[in-house]
Amino acid sequence: MAADSRLSLADVALEENHPDHAETLVRTAIAEYEKEQSNPAAMLFEGGAQLNYQRNLLACKTGSGYCDESLLSPADERDVAFAQRQRNALACEAEDITCDRSCLNVAQAKPER
Repeated sequence: MAADSRLSLADVALEENHPDHAETLVRTAIAEYEKEQSNPAAMLFEGGAQLNYQRNLLACKTGSGYCDESLLSPADERDVAFAQRQRNALACEAEDITCDRSCLNVAQAKPER
C-alpha cells in the first residue's frame, strides 16, 4: 500500500530530524487510507497516534522537547538509552557542561583536570 510506504518514509524523516516533513507524509498517508477504508475517523486517529509516537521518540533520542519514556516500546527504550549515552559521551569529549561523567565507563572517561 502507498500509505504504508509513506508512513515508513515518515519514520525515516523523523529519524533524520525532519518532523515537519514526517507530518506531511503522515497526513498524505491518512488521506490515502481514508480512500481505502470505510472508517476514516479511525484511520485519522491511528495516523495521529503514530505521528505523536514518532515525535515523542525523536524527542527522547535527541534530548530536545518533552520525552515521555513510558510510551516507548522496549526496543525503542534501548535505542533511546544508546542515543543518550552517545550524546553524553560526545558532551564529555567536548568538555561540555552537560557531561555526566558518572554515566561513562572507565575506558570512556577523560581524567579530571
